[in-house]
Amino acid sequence: MDNIVIQKLKKAMAYNFNLYENYNLDQFHFEFMGEFIIKNEKYFLSKKNVVWGYENREYVFVKKLENLTEEDINYFLIFSKMAMEKLVKVHENHMSTHITLFIECKQKESNITKKIKKIKMRKSYMWGLRGWSNLRIIIFDSSQNEFIFNKDSKEVINFYKGVLN
Repeated sequence: MDNIVIQKLKKAMAYNFNLYENYNLDQFHFEFMGEFIIKNEKYFLSKKNVVWGYENREYVFVKKLENLTEEDINYFLIFSKMAMEKLVKVHENHMSTHITLFIECKQKESNITKKIKKIKMRKSYMWGLRGWSNLRIIIFDSSQNEFIFNKDSKEVINFYKGVLN
């Protein structure tokens, strides 16, 4: 049975995200993955005459670990680079794709906080004309009820705090 943290996340995300249980991407396994896609378009007279359009995507990968090590973080950074290559679909209307890693742990190495705060992974496509992608990484230490996150996660951290506190 899922633990309480994962159940709460699934419940909060179910309305806006497509959820996939026991998700695998190559050799990487996650408890679940959430996919959010929003497309906006402006029309002139009919839907055949599109004036402008854009698409935003977010992929949230949720993992539960007992003990989080620096080696685990390096492993997830490798995953993040691969996910950006495989999941970002760059096209005329692509605006942004966010890859969010949410990792729940009960213990962590002492240097994890400093390492997480320094993580910055961003990529722009065709000098930003075809959009961008970035990595959000959020660690939830369930034993101390503490969130550790990188700078790109600031815009979504209140959602996770609201769900889990």
